[in-house]
Amino acid sequence: MSVDIMKRYSSLLVLLSLFAGWMVFLTGCGGGGSSSTPVQPPEPDDSLYRIVYSTKNFSDYGYAIYAVDENSVVRQHIVSAGSADCCVSRKSVVYSVQTENYAGGNIMELNLFTGNQTLIASGRYEYPQWNKDCTKITFQQSIYGGFRIYVVNSDGTGMKTVDITQFSGYSSQVEWNSAGTSFFLHLTPPDIPIPSSCDYYYKVSLADMSLSPFLTGGNFCYLSFANSVQRAAYAEIEEGNDRFVHIMDEDGGNNSIVPAESIEAFTLQWSPDSRYLIAMGYYPYEGIYRVSADGSSPVNLKPAETGNAYEVIWSPDSTMVLFDDWTNKALYVMDSDGAQLRKINGSIRAVINAAWSQDSQKIAFFNTSDDNNRSIYLVNNDGTGQKKIADTTTESAWVDCIVDRQ
Repeated sequence: MSVDIMKRYSSLLVLLSLFAGWMVFLTGCGGGGSSSTPVQPPEPDDSLYRIVYSTKNFSDYGYAIYAVDENSVVRQHIVSAGSADCCVSRKSVVYSVQTENYAGGNIMELNLFTGNQTLIASGRYEYPQWNKDCTKITFQQSIYGGFRIYVVNSDGTGMKTVDITQFSGYSSQVEWNSAGTSFFLHLTPPDIPIPSSCDYYYKVSLADMSLSPFLTGGNFCYLSFANSVQRAAYAEIEEGNDRFVHIMDEDGGNNSIVPAESIEAFTLQWSPDSRYLIAMGYYPYEGIYRVSADGSSPVNLKPAETGNAYEVIWSPDSTMVLFDDWTNKALYVMDSDGAQLRKINGSIRAVINAAWSQDSQKIAFFNTSDDNNRSIYLVNNDGTGQKKIADTTTESAWVDCIVDRQ
């Protein structure tokens, strides 16, 4: 018999053996000849959204992270985690595994639709954050006397670090420029012993991780970079708590103050298309000011009939603005020019920490009852179709994001 024929004969025997084994399995191998109950495949998941929210009881370590769909089905649940940051383009969240004494843990990425988890960095780390296009992740490590900041690629490779132990204070929020070549840290210099909410900004160049002053010699807050144009904005606080909004080039050039006397910036947020900046004032200088990217034409969009606003969020398509009426516990949506105001939470009392779906069609928000129970509601952007999708009795809870399947 030729070698070729022998190979074919051997292959046929293997196939017959596998087929016989499979038939034995189907008829209940080891089960006395009785047919086994077939394993049912998982129900198909045709949900469109993942609403991600975090909860905390202050007596426990860390947070719990939930991802529920629009039908109230809990799809993912992380029991003990640190802070989480969403990336809608990757359909995932990055988070730190929380251990005792808030010492941090591994950095993980969780896919919200498949449930797959990926280890990004192994160690005792905290506060992971994506850059603008989700190609980089920053996180921090607490060490004796201060912090180190790390940056890695989205797959965990190429780790780099910058030491900021020489500073007396550090805000965990990291801001990236539009090109992703630098990120910016809010730091308190060593000669200022008591950190404040508004200190100095330092620039970290990704190429060599060098640290250099960017905004110093004053009290600076809310540094924010546009997505697609090389523009940045920040607030400067002067004596007497007067706040002035500055718009400038990313490198600090062409710095100008927005010409509006009553803007007392409490938050700054660029529209996703980078055409406008929202500068939101707080009591007693209430206002939601839309400013052009060049710093001109400030317009107060806040309707007179609404109360004090605390949070404002652009829709992902840049056509609408969501804001809360903190005075009356209401949520409103208006067009980007202030037209078509509509209340979206009906008779349900709403709180801050709302989020848009990436298709700009849905909004998730929290309701807090008188006994401090919190529920999550999902509603269309015109206020219709409101439904409760989750309950929680924790002491603190907030919506992180909505991630679309498409």
